[in-house]
Amino acid sequence: MRIVMALYYREGIKMREIGEKLGLTESRVSQIHSNAVSRLRRVMRLANGEI
Repeated sequence: MRIVMALYYREGIKMREIGEKLGLTESRVSQIHSNAVSRLRRVMRLANGEI
């Protein structure tokens, strides 16, 4: 997850290109990204006492 997020947000690489670099399909990269975003949202809610 960290690699996908870093490449996508820090390096500005498109999901298709990330998939090529990591040997994954664009669909799988998208799934990993989506799961990471959901996890981060959950952590932020916990940190803010919203849950």
